[in-house]
Amino acid sequence: MSSLTTSTGPLVAGDATRDFHPGADLTYRLFTDVQASSADLKRAILYGTLFQGCMFAKVRFDNCDIEGAQFTQCTFVECTFIDADLRSCTFVACDFENCSFEQALLLDITVQSGSFSGTIFDRASIHESTFERSTLSECSIKNVSALHNTFDRTNFEDIRIADCTFLYALMLGCRFDRVELNTEAVGTIYGISREDLASMTLVFLGETQRNPDEDLIEVLKTSYLARKWYFLKAMLEVCYGPEHRLLALNRALDTLCEVATLGIGVKRDEFRFLMRVAEELSRQGMLPIDFLVHAAEQTGLLLNKPDLMSNVVATVQELHNRVYLLLQQSIDLYSEEVDRLLLTDDEDAAMRLTLTYRERPTIDSAEVIRLAGQLMSTRHPDATLVSARPGSWIEVVRTSAVGVLALYAIIVATNGILAQLIRTRALANALVLPIPKRTMQTLVRSSVLRHSEPVQSRLTHTALNALSDLTKRSISTDNVYGLIAGGLEKLDTVSVELESSSADQA
Repeated sequence: MSSLTTSTGPLVAGDATRDFHPGADLTYRLFTDVQASSADLKRAILYGTLFQGCMFAKVRFDNCDIEGAQFTQCTFVECTFIDADLRSCTFVACDFENCSFEQALLLDITVQSGSFSGTIFDRASIHESTFERSTLSECSIKNVSALHNTFDRTNFEDIRIADCTFLYALMLGCRFDRVELNTEAVGTIYGISREDLASMTLVFLGETQRNPDEDLIEVLKTSYLARKWYFLKAMLEVCYGPEHRLLALNRALDTLCEVATLGIGVKRDEFRFLMRVAEELSRQGMLPIDFLVHAAEQTGLLLNKPDLMSNVVATVQELHNRVYLLLQQSIDLYSEEVDRLLLTDDEDAAMRLTLTYRERPTIDSAEVIRLAGQLMSTRHPDATLVSARPGSWIEVVRTSAVGVLALYAIIVATNGILAQLIRTRALANALVLPIPKRTMQTLVRSSVLRHSEPVQSRLTHTALNALSDLTKRSISTDNVYGLIAGGLEKLDTVSVELESSSADQA
């Protein structure tokens, strides 16, 4: 056998005819274009083994240690992986037909462009794994434990997700045909649309249920509330509304913090699920920064309590650390966006905003800017509504660059969307310059995360003052609640035009 070196390290080319036998040690072997039929690899060690373009028919991988193995463009027909350990395996463009993963451990596996047809996963453990652009058709998942998995643009066909523990999943852009789903699991899944949910057959305690005539989500909320599942009820609001996402996220977090304070019924899975949803919302540009600041403060306060149980401390600390990391990334992104979107470094420059809403807000845009400005510790901007007209609903406002900054801050604090909304252009002969770093540094406020212990880079040194003022007061301030209730979440686009600099005005 010749020694090979790939991007993953030293490998040895394998010979299937000689190497495929029960108990074989195939660690770091490379198999290419293998055609294996009725082979027995029971109890074999396939640690870090690479398979490329292979065809397996009726091959037994039972009780194998397949940790860290990689399969690319492989086909499996009537193969068995019973009681196999497949931790951290990767399957790229692989097809499984009538195979069995009964009682197997699938932890941290990655499946890309794969298909599973007529495959049995009964009593398997599928945790923290990712299925991307894949298909699961006519598969059996009875008594499966499936926690914290991500399904991205994956098709589910003729499958019953009911006789199993299927919780805390992200299901993003998936398609569902003839799917049965456990009613109790709906609040622990993020990404299923109302339309997809309505197309599914719901199952409760093993019995098929008729979908209610009234709003299914409202029925579930009532049921969750009666059973004191307050966190899951809040997550239904996060996923389906009608409550604004910021308020729903804060309520979900506060529910967990209250449980952690009591020290009774603390579920690490729920803390992790909330953070995974937040990270996905951030990836989509839809995470309100106010939630992150609120989460950092609340978890910081919790960690300062001397009587927390050690397991609760570990759970809260994990969330606290992930919040800090995400907040750092969000603030850095916001700084870059503001640096790009502000048309001048002149805070007194006259700006003209055209705001398009999906429907008419109850608070006009000029009042939004004035209310946002009142929450700032720096200069309070003024704004004037120039015109309003139906379209969807369009308003034109004249304000200063400080007013634009106040609007940007309230948008990102409450909605998390900025770059996608803002269109900028300069008018007149004003000089267009990016806002300088020193101006951004003057907006730093050291008390943003005042209740939290210092961590590494001290995020307070990068927090923008306008943003921190808003986030610090948001959940307890009637003004910000009013802005949200007034229709700020219905904002579609903002067109920003620089009319003149202060020098031109003089």
